[in-house]
Amino acid sequence: RGPWALGLVWRDSLIARFRVVIEAPDLGVPLPPLDIAGVAQFDPAQLPLEGAWHRGPVTLAAGLTGKRWSAHPGANSATTPASLAPPPPDFSDTIVPRVGAEWRMGWADGTALALRGGLFYEPSPARAPSAALQLLDNDRVALTAGLGLQARAAGSVLRADVYAQHHWLVRREGIGADGGVTRSGGSVLAVGVTLGVSF
Repeated sequence: RGPWALGLVWRDSLIARFRVVIEAPDLGVPLPPLDIAGVAQFDPAQLPLEGAWHRGPVTLAAGLTGKRWSAHPGANSATTPASLAPPPPDFSDTIVPRVGAEWRMGWADGTALALRGGLFYEPSPARAPSAALQLLDNDRVALTAGLGLQARAAGSVLRADVYAQHHWLVRREGIGADGGVTRSGGSVLAVGVTLGVSF
């Protein structure tokens, strides 16, 4: 109501499985069929809740997204009936907080400018690496910025949106398979542009 907006969405999980059965009956040595199966892609079920406040050229938004990583079935399965089953990933459910802001200005000729910025923190669902299970993953802190431009020309509306994201991977330590110490961390910079035209 008024300058406030509130949204709640449910997104179910998305899982892509693969399976390849390899049989080799002509090798002279009896081999069981090799069942190569697992999960190629898994997006957890998500429950995003977001609120926004808008007044004049300014919009402020904040949200929380719950992700059900504990439902991950594991990336691989046993190759033969005699094979040991891979250890489960033992993921934890996570909550991702986000904040963002936009300043927008428009002119009578249809030209518009938007400046955007945001911040979010995404915790890793994986536990620290151990001798039994090596999953290298990190908590992430991301700072985002964007610029949007719109103009009218020859009866069309031209749009360009530029964005940049800097992700910091929070340093993490664990125990390696050999009993030593594993360390992971770093940063990732992502930039992009979207161009559009409507008639």
